[in-house]
Amino acid sequence: MDTPEIQQPQGTTDRLRRRVGVAIAVAAAVITTWAVFRPGAYPWYLLRIAASHVAGNPVKPDKLLAIDDFYQRCPTGNIYLVFRGFDSDNIADQYFVAQYYYRPTYTLYPRRVFVCLENTPISGTDAIFRHNQPPTTAWLRAHDVHYVVFFTNEGGHRRFAVEAVPRDAD
Repeated sequence: MDTPEIQQPQGTTDRLRRRVGVAIAVAAAVITTWAVFRPGAYPWYLLRIAASHVAGNPVKPDKLLAIDDFYQRCPTGNIYLVFRGFDSDNIADQYFVAQYYYRPTYTLYPRRVFVCLENTPISGTDAIFRHNQPPTTAWLRAHDVHYVVFFTNEGGHRRFAVEAVPRDAD
């Protein structure tokens, strides 16, 4: 007695391939959306600014100008920023750190603004909170850092101090 062969309906393989392709595309879109728009990522910061304009309470350019003026206290060389007492879960602290790091990276270019050692990828404020430690004086000199700016947050009161990096005696 012969056993009948089981035949697949026509096109089943093609439908399966399409479904797998769609599933991979959807997964890639979800992962990319999460990586770009998670709290602390720079696009999130830009969305907050846009939302503030829609809500009728826009972030004023003078705040950005004030940040630019602040960094004029450091007229030469690169800058290293140290954030102390900031809470990585506090959205206001995240925005403060984002503003005072990302803004000068653009306005001071080609000078550099460091918040951690140079080979550490900065993909958002979460990376800054994790890796932000003051380096050694030798590291600062080797990277032409002339100023270290210390931002301190004590009970919601933010203060700063600018310290010049001692230069080698020539």
